[in-house]
Amino acid sequence: MKRSTATLLAAILLLSLLPGVFASAEALDKTYYRYNDYVGAVTEENEQILNRKAQSRSEELEMDFPVCVFDTLRDDQTRREYADWFYEHNKFGYGENRDGILLLLDMKNYVFDIYYYGAAEELIDDVTAGELVNAFRDDCHNDDMSYYEVFDAYFDRVFAAVEAARTAESTTLPSKEDNANGMPYWYPLETEGFTDFHGENLPLVTDDAEIFTPVQEAELTKKIREMNETLNVSYTALTADSLHGLTPEEYASDFLHFNGYGVGERYGAVVFFLCLDMTDRCWLTIAINSYEAIFTYDVTYEIDELVDSDIRGGNYYSAFLKHADFTRDLFASYRELPSWYPAGTDVIDLDRGARVLPRTADLSKPRIVDNAGIFSGEQKEEFEAKLSELSQTYGKELFILTDTQSCMPGELDYVRDFWYYNGYGGDGILLYWITGRDSLPRILYEGKSAEDYGDLPLESRVRNKTDGNAPSDATAYYLDQLEFLLKHNRLPITVYTGCFCALCGLIVGLIAASVRRGRLLQGMTVKTTSGAAQYLTPGSLIIRSRTSDYLYSTVSRTAKPKPSESSSSSSSSGSRGGSSYSSGRSAGGSYSGGGRRF
Repeated sequence: MKRSTATLLAAILLLSLLPGVFASAEALDKTYYRYNDYVGAVTEENEQILNRKAQSRSEELEMDFPVCVFDTLRDDQTRREYADWFYEHNKFGYGENRDGILLLLDMKNYVFDIYYYGAAEELIDDVTAGELVNAFRDDCHNDDMSYYEVFDAYFDRVFAAVEAARTAESTTLPSKEDNANGMPYWYPLETEGFTDFHGENLPLVTDDAEIFTPVQEAELTKKIREMNETLNVSYTALTADSLHGLTPEEYASDFLHFNGYGVGERYGAVVFFLCLDMTDRCWLTIAINSYEAIFTYDVTYEIDELVDSDIRGGNYYSAFLKHADFTRDLFASYRELPSWYPAGTDVIDLDRGARVLPRTADLSKPRIVDNAGIFSGEQKEEFEAKLSELSQTYGKELFILTDTQSCMPGELDYVRDFWYYNGYGGDGILLYWITGRDSLPRILYEGKSAEDYGDLPLESRVRNKTDGNAPSDATAYYLDQLEFLLKHNRLPITVYTGCFCALCGLIVGLIAASVRRGRLLQGMTVKTTSGAAQYLTPGSLIIRSRTSDYLYSTVSRTAKPKPSESSSSSSSSGSRGGSSYSSGRSAGGSYSGGGRRF
């Protein structure tokens, strides 16, 4: 009986110790909160959010990230002593060495410290530690940030610091010495026959000019990765302090091309490039392949205005963050597609040149689609009836589209998509208005109509009619012009055309009369002299040689920059064709974009 009792007691004791045994075997003790707020700096709901965030990343990064916000420090106790007691008492730390980073905020004296334990002490260098302190201090003094936002930003920053340090420990970076041919380390030795490819595990931030701190590079990398994965795009950041004889445009586009950046069947990619070569300091946004149509002059000009002051002020990191945010929003706008697009359509990567439209018109389709709502119900009925009549008579797709969509690199691509995906035939004429931009009407011709009527000034006439008139008036005018065009294969003569013809006739008549007068004068006797010297004032006439006798001259003008512009802003495009690396030109493909020198 005693033996059985002793056995039972031993079993009970063993079972009571099992939770502690298993807990100690875990790398991270989750018994206590990671975010501990004893002064109510954030709401309970936000406290739970911060706690979950810290715990989840702690396991992922193999590092503990406790936070303590308090106001009860004893007079005989230092903050370091309180921090060590707090860390030990709550069993913080990851693994056997209790690795962790503790943020201690004394709200009574409004002072804070960041302490490092275990492997964190060696992992985080002094520069990074100083950045964490300075950033947290700046956030605390930012009146626009709540305490929740301050702590949330701190967690993101300290996670990024650890992630960057872990990556640096486990990664052997490639040598960045110039190739034997004098080109950058990433440039291929042979470029003949080089074709686009999809690279794997490519760096999203390539800081060859070494302008970013490890934390900055990690945060920028995280931002870019989220954008690329969420929106399925290819965006990267690049800095360099030498162009190796290339132009900045060639350097940036070749970097994308030769390293395998790009997504989709058409390998679209874009890079924000900061060049600190002392012979050509500049920044550029360069896009290749299917992204070329996105980064137009207007888009790159807006980008240049956005980052100009930061770059000129040396705030390079801020400029890259702004550029990434702008590009993310730009790409996101192309994902907000109307319902008539097939599910999963990537409007950026579409190859519109390979489409085949039906030969015959589908006369059952609506003749007017007024998504912008610029016509009244009565006007729509009137225009629909007229277009249906003309479509039936001439067997062409004749319709009008109005819309407010701006989800495309260019509205022409959007209109062509509407034509294609809504099943209209391959021969016809479309009048379209995309409001919110310049709100001017445009005309798209497809098939034989493009061959027959594409060069006629119908669009300019309709645009002129919109000046001071309602869209319905311009549309009614368009339909009259369209009916005459289809019936007579030409546009009607306008008042201006008639006046021009009359003027031409008058000029021809005057020339003919002058010729006849000259013939009549041939028979008349005129007193002549053998020399003309008697009519000249000495020194008043200089005869040039024949080589200076110009029949024609060409004058080129360059717009004078505005006084506020201290440097040039340009939009670039080019082809990268055929030459090898030694020529200092790109090796294949094309690019577009723009930037400024400084």
